[in-house]
Amino acid sequence: MRGGVRHDPVVRSHFADGILHLTIQNADDATDQDSYAMVVKGNRAELTFDDVPAGVVMQPYVFERAPGGATVATDWEPNRAYAPGDSDAPSAEMKAIFDEDRRVRSAQHTDWQQVSRTDAERRKRESCWPRVRCTQARITRRPRSSFSMAAR
Repeated sequence: MRGGVRHDPVVRSHFADGILHLTIQNADDATDQDSYAMVVKGNRAELTFDDVPAGVVMQPYVFERAPGGATVATDWEPNRAYAPGDSDAPSAEMKAIFDEDRRVRSAQHTDWQQVSRTDAERRKRESCWPRVRCTQARITRRPRSSFSMAAR
């Protein structure tokens, strides 16, 4: 995956029964076309493949109305998965680990025994992740590629 914005043209469209049907052509390959159906629901729209066989269930792509002046992000990380509501802000626990790691290494005269102790404590905590309080955990997959954890 590479950054940048693609501009694929809509080559056919029609509106019927409250559904906008679109056919989009790959700008690099005119034989590569995908058909979609879009339905507006309040302040959002749902886009699904228009030619999915009967009985096949696929989650729709969800679009929410952006505020005026919003632009397409061009700084996507190539090896990262993104999910709705995602954030680059670290969790409080990860921030505390990072801050402690920096603190013990930033002293004028670094106490390497202290650094070794805190590193060992951190590794012990990290070896427990994603378990809840180092107990066995069950990770369940929810729709839309998000995860939840439940302690056993």
